[in-house]
Amino acid sequence: ISAGQRSSCARRLILHDGADADAFLDVLVSMIARIRVGIYTDEPQPFMGPVISAAAAERLLGAQDALIAGGAKGIVAMQSMRGIANLLSPGLIDVTSMQKRDDDELFGPILQLIRVRDFDAAIEEASRTRYGLAAGLLSDDRSLYETFFRRVKAGVINFNRPLTGASSALAFGG
Repeated sequence: ISAGQRSSCARRLILHDGADADAFLDVLVSMIARIRVGIYTDEPQPFMGPVISAAAAERLLGAQDALIAGGAKGIVAMQSMRGIANLLSPGLIDVTSMQKRDDDELFGPILQLIRVRDFDAAIEEASRTRYGLAAGLLSDDRSLYETFFRRVKAGVINFNRPLTGASSALAFGG
């Protein structure tokens, strides 16, 4: 939603390493490939539009390159589309093996994957941010959510819902 340009958009995907994570990623990659990106006049209507400017797109592509140069592994490359400078495809990049991961909000359609050893490490990783606006847990186990809710450092905490689904009555703003 909003091409990743919202403070509550998911920028990190934290997965417990293992076969379930691999299966989840296979589905995610296939879903990313089906996201219709375009401009508002396109038919059929796109799911995701452009980023705010050509300069923002250039910064995002540069950030992706810097992550890869720093040891990240590209899974789905974010790319310019159709010769429109600020129209970017969504990207997925595995930053797990990076020696140093900066805590930057990129404000674009790029999701950083981090694999962890267990649930405690996932909560620790989710809390490792200076922002902490929104966090969410996808799970079939409500008791994990109760633990997540008590321990994660975030303002808006969702369970099996999009992070961008926060109430418009909450105190958001620039």
